[in-house]
Amino acid sequence: MDKIYSICEKEVTFEVILQNIFDKHNLVMNLNQYLLIGSTIKAYLSYLVDSNKLIYEFKDNKMLWKKTNGNGANSIQVTNYVLFLRIL
Repeated sequence: MDKIYSICEKEVTFEVILQNIFDKHNLVMNLNQYLLIGSTIKAYLSYLVDSNKLIYEFKDNKMLWKKTNGNGANSIQVTNYVLFLRIL
C-alpha cells in the first residue's frame, strides 16, 4: 500500500491512483475489478486521511488526493467534507 501513498506525492484523482495500481500489476480493467479494487483503494485513502498522512481537496469539481505537508490538519478538507454532507 506504500505505492498508493507514493502516487499521492502530487495532487491526483482517484482514477489516476487506480490506473497506476492497475498498470503496476499488469491488470486489465473490467467492471468487477474496478468496483472491488476501487472500493479497497478508497478505504485505504480514507485510512490515510484519518491518519493525517493524506489530505484531499476539491478543485474544478474533482476530488484530489495529496500527501500532507507534515502539519496534519487541513481546514480545506473539513470545509469540503461539511459541504459534501450538506449536498447529500
